[in-house]
Amino acid sequence: MPTLPSCRSSQAARTTRRLTLRPAARSASSRAFFSREGWDLGERAQALPQGEGAGSREQGPVPEASGDWRWIHTPGHTPGHVSLFRERGDGKRVLLAGDALATMDLDSWATQVTHTQRLSRPPTPFTPDWQAARRSLEQLAALEPTVIGAGHGPPLTASGTAARLRHFVEHRFTPPRRGRYAAAPIEADADTGITYIPPPVDDPLPRRLVAGAVALSGIALGVALLRRRR
Repeated sequence: MPTLPSCRSSQAARTTRRLTLRPAARSASSRAFFSREGWDLGERAQALPQGEGAGSREQGPVPEASGDWRWIHTPGHTPGHVSLFRERGDGKRVLLAGDALATMDLDSWATQVTHTQRLSRPPTPFTPDWQAARRSLEQLAALEPTVIGAGHGPPLTASGTAARLRHFVEHRFTPPRRGRYAAAPIEADADTGITYIPPPVDDPLPRRLVAGAVALSGIALGVALLRRRR
């Protein structure tokens, strides 16, 4: 989904800017899979045009898109994040939310394997502003979409999708409560990307798994010894 820090500037809406994407600060393991260089998109990246009237600085038409698609400024995951929305003639209200939300639980490895549908918050490791993320979700829920596509997870098309989104925003949306990003989110700026990543926290799960494996091994050994004695 487009992420344009200049989408709120009236001057930028009339001009074309060269945009260079710089790689974020990464761990040694992630550098093995992602390029260390930036990409100059040149004139391929253009500022989004703004709409007219009240609130026009937060939304506008989508250039060269068929239908009545419009972009909506939905910061939180990134400062310039936008989502796309269209109300079709057949009554369907289509929302392409990008990373404003996810339709699978990104904190659950099992859900990521099975692709089970579940409305969830934006990707935890790279969301610097949870308050803005909540406000953006409230704005999207007010659109009452009947179809939701997100950057992570399968699309939601079943009846009651709008009610599910509203319930999620009102009752289930929370910033991370445990783990590396619970105490503080990442920090980022428009020029250099991610500037700070919270230090890792102690994860008791590996120790618990090892302890469980040792306990099961002990039980199995005890059962085997009892059978031999009999």
